[in-house]
Amino acid sequence: MTGTEANVGRFQLRERARHRLGRRMGLIILLVGPLAGLAIIIGGLVALGDTPPVNLILIGVGVALVTSALTGVVWLVQRRRTDPPLILGADPETRRAVHRAIRAGHSDDARIDLLARDLIARSPAQTWVPWVYVVLALLQVVLLLLGDRSTGDVIRALVTVPFFAVAAGYFWQHRRRMRRYRGLSA
Repeated sequence: MTGTEANVGRFQLRERARHRLGRRMGLIILLVGPLAGLAIIIGGLVALGDTPPVNLILIGVGVALVTSALTGVVWLVQRRRTDPPLILGADPETRRAVHRAIRAGHSDDARIDLLARDLIARSPAQTWVPWVYVVLALLQVVLLLLGDRSTGDVIRALVTVPFFAVAAGYFWQHRRRMRRYRGLSA
């Protein structure tokens, strides 16, 4: 394959990735809008009995503003990503092969290697994310120890603490694999 053919292939992958990101954004908007409307309706029905109509209107406006702001932030973040990872434009089997290569630490296929390196280069560091999981797990334990320890509190802690611990461990493992791909860093 010549350099020009490789550039055309990259261009096609990049265009498919941009198209896929656009579709995802449209799906998010289609899901968030009706869910916000449903939240307003349910909130209004629950509070209808003893709440003045002005409060219902204020609740509805607040939910609509928060939903609009969140949707706007997601849209802006997606729009700023004009150069998404090439893997987003690849077919599902190729994406699975890239993830297998990252887990293995290498790939003999030059195309898979290129996609893996591109994904690693375009992945944000987000080193703070696992610490959020650790803090949430510790907070759950502290709340259990300081609370009245009802059955519901104990069950909630038994479910959420392992979940947060596994999520943090998985994130650290994934980041380590990405850093160690073909010796990108120690």
